Amino acid sequence: MHDSTLPAQADPGRTAPAPAPFSILGPGSERLVEQDQAPDCFVDLNLDQIVARLGASKEEYALIPLLQTPLASLQAIRYRHHVMQDLEQAATCAAVQAWADSLRNHAGAAGAARQAA
Repeated sequence: MHDSTLPAQADPGRTAPAPAPFSILGPGSERLVEQDQAPDCFVDLNLDQIVARLGASKEEYALIPLLQTPLASLQAIRYRHHVMQDLEQAATCAAVQAWADSLRNHAGAAGAARQAA
C-alpha cells in the first residue's frame, strides 16, 4: 500500500531538477539591466539625493545602479512594495538585518582567510 502523502523514493540515477531562479529583488526570473546613470526625472523628484544617501551608507552593496534602474513590470513594482511593507515590521526588519550582518561577517572572515594564505 502506498501513501501518496509520502515523498516518492529518489531514483539514484536521476539528478534533481535545478531550482527555479529566485531573487529577493523581484518576482520570477526577470533580469534587470542596471543603469549607470539615473533617469532625468530623478533630479526633479529629488530621488538622486535619496539614492546617493542610500548608496553612500551601504557602499559594499553597490546599490546606486540598482536603485536608479527602472522596473519593467507592474508585478515587479508590486513585489518591491510588498517587500518594503514587510520590512516595516520590526521583527522582519531585525531578522533581515541579522542575516545581512552574518553575510557581512562571513565575507569579512573569508577575505581575511584569503589574505592570510
